[in-house]
Amino acid sequence: MAGLDLALLRRALSAAAGRPISQADLGRALGLAEANADRTVRRWEEGEPSGPASVALAYLAQGALDEAMRRIVPEYVQASALPDDEAGPELVLRLWWPRFIGVVLSAEVDPPEGAKWAWIERGVERLVAALWIDDPALFGADPAALLRRGAALFQEASLDSIG
Repeated sequence: MAGLDLALLRRALSAAAGRPISQADLGRALGLAEANADRTVRRWEEGEPSGPASVALAYLAQGALDEAMRRIVPEYVQASALPDDEAGPELVLRLWWPRFIGVVLSAEVDPPEGAKWAWIERGVERLVAALWIDDPALFGADPAALLRRGAALFQEASLDSIG
């Protein structure tokens, strides 16, 4: 990863987080010591990171899309977890930072008597699990809002496919 790429990554993360991400913020998020976090990231942006830092930054860059890429890559997509016509869980995938895979289930039978799973209702789809690829708290993202938006888009797409 070149220094310019790191500067662009920081800008993309700022856009995704909805607030400026400083060199110090990025350095602290990567686990650098408070005293020299901003200096180290500045040095990387002027030159280029190497070793484990370069690998970590390349991984972080995978979901941090700039505005041009956000026009091409959808924020959320949905997919079946099982091949073809088999009934089973559906997936909601968030492709922008912070990325997650959400598992949507629909109970095909009534829950066992006395079950304490209040969220299970026969025939009602629920987003029951989110597997985070990126840490949503890293730069202050609101995980609950991202999950609600993913669930709403899944529901809208499901209704569109029925009617």
